[in-house]
Amino acid sequence: PGAPLEPYTFEAPPLPATGVEVKVTHCGLCGSDVHLWRADGDYKDFTGWAAGQKVQICGHEAVGEVTAVGSAVTHLKVGQRCGVGWQCGSCHSCEYCLRGDEQLCQAGNGVDCTCAGGNAGAFADYL
Repeated sequence: PGAPLEPYTFEAPPLPATGVEVKVTHCGLCGSDVHLWRADGDYKDFTGWAAGQKVQICGHEAVGEVTAVGSAVTHLKVGQRCGVGWQCGSCHSCEYCLRGDEQLCQAGNGVDCTCAGGNAGAFADYL
């Protein structure tokens, strides 16, 4: 935690049926990223290190181009520009998602954090 940032290469897992691969073109830096990188305060429990990962890959305010979609993805197409926020994993079809409250989605395992809990964030070439 808090060490200088360094390039890190890893093999992404296979794209699941509900997954989307994004070539990142832009990514903002949020205070949450700094807290995760430092592993300070309550953020220390949500870092990649706490999840048993070797690194913490931050970044959740991203824009990019869709480069692949899983077989169950119907709302995005390859080549389309998209944005990525703090939450990921919502179903896009329950009552909460349909009214724009994806953070309340209860489908599957519920909503997860894009760059916390062991998920690789958008300070990367692909997300």
